[in-house]
Amino acid sequence: MNIAVVDDISMEANLLNRILNEYAGERDLDIRLECFISAEELLKNYMPTRYTVIFMDIFMDGMSGIEAAEKIRETDNETLIVFLTGSPEYMADAFKCHAFDYIVKPLEKQRLYTVMDDILKLENKNEDVFLYDGGCIPYSGIISIISSDHYVEILCRDNTCHKPRMKFSAVLDILSSDGRFLQINRGVAVNMDYVRSFSTSVCVLENGTQLPVHTRNGRTLEQTYLKYIFDRIRSKGIERGKRI
Repeated sequence: MNIAVVDDISMEANLLNRILNEYAGERDLDIRLECFISAEELLKNYMPTRYTVIFMDIFMDGMSGIEAAEKIRETDNETLIVFLTGSPEYMADAFKCHAFDYIVKPLEKQRLYTVMDDILKLENKNEDVFLYDGGCIPYSGIISIISSDHYVEILCRDNTCHKPRMKFSAVLDILSSDGRFLQINRGVAVNMDYVRSFSTSVCVLENGTQLPVHTRNGRTLEQTYLKYIFDRIRSKGIERGKRI
């Protein structure tokens, strides 16, 4: 994610950079920061959609942040703009430029984290994302969720294992709206997109992991998995028919 920071007060810019880097580290997010000391410097070689988001102070020497945003919007309606200011007085003018958000200084870590979480959700609008204090995981990347002492282990397709300090039931509540996830035993759930085979006693994942299936509910769970696979194949067939 490319991020521009535009502020003529170095102390404020440095604080913003530090918080953004902390956020990226905690969310395992790849970001590239570019800093500008004036709106003119930002606009000098500006290219539309070069940045995912621009954090821009409103009051700067020379061109104001509002004026710079108006120039940007002449050619770029995609880049998100977040205004920074010591006063909410100009909020109405900011949103006329289709600002994504408006942060009143002094900068607060939690406020900035909330804005960045909202940006991530928007960037992944076609992909649900599981957010927790230590990371950000697209639902499609999750293979399995297994309960452990005081945390859960979330295994991903890139072989990483995330360990949020959450109850298994809390994670399942978040994922419950997504039809891919099936609880197959106490404290064990799988993403059915990554299941290689399923029987009344064992579930085998694509990475070779074998997980026990709840014996009493084995037949029902197997039927749930088979129905999911059938519906997925059917929907893909319909999509191919539409394209033809």
